[in-house]
Amino acid sequence: MANYFGDSLRTLTTLLLLGVLGYMGITIGNRRKIAFWGKRVVTLAILGFIACIFAAARDGYHLSVQAANNPDSAPGLFAMDSAQSILGSLGGMLMVIGALSCLFVKKQPYRRAVFFILSVIIAAKILLIEIARAGL
Repeated sequence: MANYFGDSLRTLTTLLLLGVLGYMGITIGNRRKIAFWGKRVVTLAILGFIACIFAAARDGYHLSVQAANNPDSAPGLFAMDSAQSILGSLGGMLMVIGALSCLFVKKQPYRRAVFFILSVIIAAKILLIEIARAGL
């Protein structure tokens, strides 16, 4: 439990991750009633990126970046060249491409599909990091 509620940053990150998952669940549950998906995509992308920033701060990723440039520094929880870092960065890149593409493609079926793709990416990133954290 200390991994998730050990201090204020961990608690806030855990609550934020649960909030993002809850938002995805509520939206997916009400998908038949939603006519316009643009705001949903933007909200999910913003919440997802905020959650990523908090999780990176919680896990000391900035220390890993410093350790990559200065071998005398202590790294964070995940090294900069770890699978978690690489896959998380790729997932973030796909999220940016998907969210920005909704600015140019105005069709609601496309935006709905992007919402579901972002949901899968965010859920996969959360699972990847949290399972790795539990194993460490």
